[in-house]
Amino acid sequence: MSLRPLIIDTDPGGDDAQAIMLLAASGMFNIRAICAVHGNVGLEYTRRNALYLKETAGLTCPVCQGASEALIARQPRAAYAHGNNGLSGLEFEVNEDKISRKHPWDVIYDEALHWGGELEIFAIGPLTNIAITLLRHPDLPNYIKQFTIMGGAATKGNSGAYGEFNIAQDPHALKICLSAGFKKFVMVDLDSCRTAFLTDEEAEYLDNLPMSNPWKPLYDKFAMAQRERRLLMTEEQRQKMGFPKGRGGCDAASAFVLAHPESAVLEDYFCLCETRSTLNFGQTIFDWRGRFREKPNVTLARSIDRDAYAAWYLEMLHSYDGGIES
Repeated sequence: MSLRPLIIDTDPGGDDAQAIMLLAASGMFNIRAICAVHGNVGLEYTRRNALYLKETAGLTCPVCQGASEALIARQPRAAYAHGNNGLSGLEFEVNEDKISRKHPWDVIYDEALHWGGELEIFAIGPLTNIAITLLRHPDLPNYIKQFTIMGGAATKGNSGAYGEFNIAQDPHALKICLSAGFKKFVMVDLDSCRTAFLTDEEAEYLDNLPMSNPWKPLYDKFAMAQRERRLLMTEEQRQKMGFPKGRGGCDAASAFVLAHPESAVLEDYFCLCETRSTLNFGQTIFDWRGRFREKPNVTLARSIDRDAYAAWYLEMLHSYDGGIES
């Protein structure tokens, strides 16, 4: 089976780290580049994190840095959830001279042309890099087989009253993406991600990863941060806010949908993004009843097979137990 050419656009983030780890371990993708963007924390951190994650996963693709700010406006960042450096305070050394001098908008378009319509884009942060690429190269969708994002919320948001974080970081970028004309635009939203999680028992099993697993230092930091956040609210409060019962990870869930769409319920809808109202800035609005009479522009994940997701997550993470081959 030939590998699927893929570009990952990301703002690492513990969630993003898990997604990169899973996709690299899956053996399904030819990861052509990792493009860093502002988001969970500033670009000065996300670019370093992307380089660290690439090396930890044993990848050879370039890492490039893109937009440091939203096109027009954004909600506050998320250091409160991911730590000041985005990776829960994990200390590491990387050589930033290894970061490519090419911009994501050039890398994405060049790769799209090279692969002649087979390239896929997986965006798990604000969509600023993708929007800039579309503004510079409006014909990009003609050369993209599938555009998959973690973003949006059909019901409860997690940024402002209704917005989902990735989208609220640059809703104008999503607006550009929605009208671009991608042949297949898969949106794995916050609600569907909440259906995919590890139970407490599964999560505790991973707390004892062997020291040979290169993800252990980061996983331990991430797990500790999640446990600390859970202590800040009651289970009733968590359920009211829509948190899963176990240990979640939206970008990891989105990676699973990318790799195994047969294990998700996917439905086509027309989607709009609110960019003006301060009350629902970044809200994704779905035309559930077809009232707008517009052609669907997204394929929305409505739910994910939790058991299949958990089994895949555990298998992929443990595939690193013997370390990374040089």
